[in-house]
Amino acid sequence: MMTKVHAQLAVVASPKQRRPYARELERAFQNLGKDFGWRGVQGILFKEVNQWFVTSHLEASLLSQQTSLIVSTKPMAIDPIFWDICGFPENKDKPLSFRALGAWTCPALEMVSADVAEAADASDTATTALTMAGELLGAGTPPSLAWFEAECRKAWEHQPAILASIITTLVATERRREALELCLEAKARGETGGFVNAGDSFVQAAIRRL
Repeated sequence: MMTKVHAQLAVVASPKQRRPYARELERAFQNLGKDFGWRGVQGILFKEVNQWFVTSHLEASLLSQQTSLIVSTKPMAIDPIFWDICGFPENKDKPLSFRALGAWTCPALEMVSADVAEAADASDTATTALTMAGELLGAGTPPSLAWFEAECRKAWEHQPAILASIITTLVATERRREALELCLEAKARGETGGFVNAGDSFVQAAIRRL
C-alpha cells in the first residue's frame, strides 16, 4: 500500500512546479513541429491537409503530470464564405495562421483529445505528441463535409458559434435554402451565431446574404 500511495503522490504537482515545464513543452512543441510538417504560431501548430485546415496544441495540467493533445479541423472552403457573409472579404488575403487565431473565423471542430505520456524532458514529450498527431491524421477515413456538418450539429448546443461553421458548410455544399431556413430558425430563438459586429449578428448577416 505504501508504494501505491507514493506512486499516486508522485504525479501530484503544484502550479509553481508545473508552469516552467508547461512553458518549455509549448516551446518544444512549436519548435519541433516543423520537423513533422507543421507550422507554428503562439503555441498552436497548423497546416492544410487535402483542403482541410488542421490545428494541434497541447494542454498541460498545472495540478498534475498530465498533458493532452488536441487536434481540430475545418474545411478550407468555409472561412472565405464566412468572411463574405460578415463583410470582411479582405481576410482572404490573411496568412494561413489567421484561420487559427483570427477572432472572425469559423470555429474548428475538435477531432481528437488524447493523453500524452510525459517524459522528464519536455522535448521528448513534444516528440511523442507530434508522433501521435501524425498517426491520428494518417489513420482511418479522411474527413468529409457531411461528417463535419453532422459533428458540428452535435456540438451546437454547447458551442453556439459553431453555427457559423454549419451555415457555411451548407453553402459550400450548394444547400443555400437549408442554410437560410436554419438561420431563420436561429433568429426566431434569439440566437446570434456567436458573432456580433456593431449590433449586427452573424445570423442577421447570413439571412441578408442568403
